[in-house]
Amino acid sequence: MVIIFSLIFLILPEQVFAFGPAFHLKIGYEILNYLTLFSPLTQQLLAEYPLDFLYGNISPDIIIGKSFLPYHKHCHNWNIAKDLIDFASSSSQKAFAYGYLTHLASDVIAHNYFVPVQTISTFKSRTLTHLYWETRLDNKVEREIWYFTEKFKSCDFSKNEYLMERVLSYNLFPFVVSKQIYKGYVLFSSLEQWNKALNMIKNFSKYSIEPDFLEDVKKLSLDFSIQVLLRKDDAHILSNDPTGKRSISIAQMIRKNLKQKFKLNYFRTDEENILYEHFKNKFRKALFNPKDLPAIISEE
Repeated sequence: MVIIFSLIFLILPEQVFAFGPAFHLKIGYEILNYLTLFSPLTQQLLAEYPLDFLYGNISPDIIIGKSFLPYHKHCHNWNIAKDLIDFASSSSQKAFAYGYLTHLASDVIAHNYFVPVQTISTFKSRTLTHLYWETRLDNKVEREIWYFTEKFKSCDFSKNEYLMERVLSYNLFPFVVSKQIYKGYVLFSSLEQWNKALNMIKNFSKYSIEPDFLEDVKKLSLDFSIQVLLRKDDAHILSNDPTGKRSISIAQMIRKNLKQKFKLNYFRTDEENILYEHFKNKFRKALFNPKDLPAIISEE
């Protein structure tokens, strides 16, 4: 079973499955430690319904085949999160919708910063997918966070799932099918199986995540998530695409060019770290002004 899980992570196309809820649960859990930052109403919602909020933090990834949908129908869309908040008819559903919203905020960092930088930094390797790097990120999350998936097994989230099904009217597969696949592989697999699978993937790869970069990713994810809960419609993060489609595409173009130039001896091995820092800084800057993205490829 562990080998099967590991192969799924390594060979499936990007975004077909979105396993690995740990990083999103980690950010959601951290947010619950900062409740005093929020309005009294938001504090009350998250304090009374923390598990609904945390379930919302992994729920956008329930949808299977989302990468085949146009953006306006994509579950990683700010308008979808807004509709969930607007259509929530109970406090528990509202907490769930806020969790969904913060998932998208974290994905802005994951898909516009973390994945692009890792894609470029490993340009000499065979292609390592978006899903691969998110899985490696989950490997860095402390074991205690994974126990929330065990708690979810005994919770009734049917009202939250009904809300999600109502808002997400366009899916490649029926919602109930996506939900069962996701729960079957993620929520109802044992914690031990997940840890073994993640460790197998970690041991398989010679590529690591630079510690300072990892800390920056965590901090930005938490900061952006808190910002979107504080400011809602006025948050600057809303100008970013949570799917990171353009950022990842640009990173893949840069990766391809670097691979070709390296083969032609355009730069030395000892210059790779300079290139890494250059592109890391460019993608980080673009988080605060997405219009800067095209300039990254023009300077390459």
